[in-house]
Amino acid sequence: MFSEKLEELVRASLVDGAISPKERAVLKRMAAAEGIDGDTMDVLLDARIQEMAQEKKMRQRRCPNCGATLEAFSTHCPACHTEVTSERTASSIDQLNQKLASLANSYLDEEEGRRVRRDIISTFPVPNNREDLLEFLSLSAANSQIKGGLTATPMRRFFLGIGIGWIVFFIMYGMGSQSEDNSMHKYGILEIISISLFSSFLIGGWFALRYAKKGGNKADREHNEMAATWKAKFDQVMTKARLTLRSADDINTLNALQKQVHGR
Repeated sequence: MFSEKLEELVRASLVDGAISPKERAVLKRMAAAEGIDGDTMDVLLDARIQEMAQEKKMRQRRCPNCGATLEAFSTHCPACHTEVTSERTASSIDQLNQKLASLANSYLDEEEGRRVRRDIISTFPVPNNREDLLEFLSLSAANSQIKGGLTATPMRRFFLGIGIGWIVFFIMYGMGSQSEDNSMHKYGILEIISISLFSSFLIGGWFALRYAKKGGNKADREHNEMAATWKAKFDQVMTKARLTLRSADDINTLNALQKQVHGR
């Protein structure tokens, strides 16, 4: 019933077994473009979620000796008392990466794919256990860092251009001061400041626009476009971590990650 493009997005959204409100809104918007009304899409999505829940129930852990259903995190079968090896479920990062990776083969255009990735990251559930919290914080801290140096973002290019503008102005001012007619000295201090500000902002704006698509390499640009989303996610997870993790070592780790992202 779905187009291949919409089917890819549905599968990506259901990787963790749930669909967030933002993901549902994106799917319903795309479905409407294909002639599927919102109520029908809701029914279809709820049916998919129910199917996954049934499949998960069918895959419940069972005792390898007698086949009895095992409780979560149990190490012994309640029926025959056979020792059972524990199995760690996929971490929050694994689930998030699966969602993001599933978009790689989708038919979304670049801008729409970026918007969907932002929605997936921003609405992904904050983990509860210590290992997942620290792993999530480490990943989001690394992904929130801007790559590419001074020309990495339009803002950095703008201020770099302003700096270049000031340098150019003072070189010209110095050359004018050394000229025979001492031409630069005919301007007052306010005029000099106004001219320097105007010239530096002009050069800064030109530099930012001229190299708008050239900050770093393509991989760095794609990384930087998602950095703000990861930073917001870091702050969200950090709030939960501060309330949950209390040991001295954990607090030191949180402080170090906070400093890495915010410099304080």
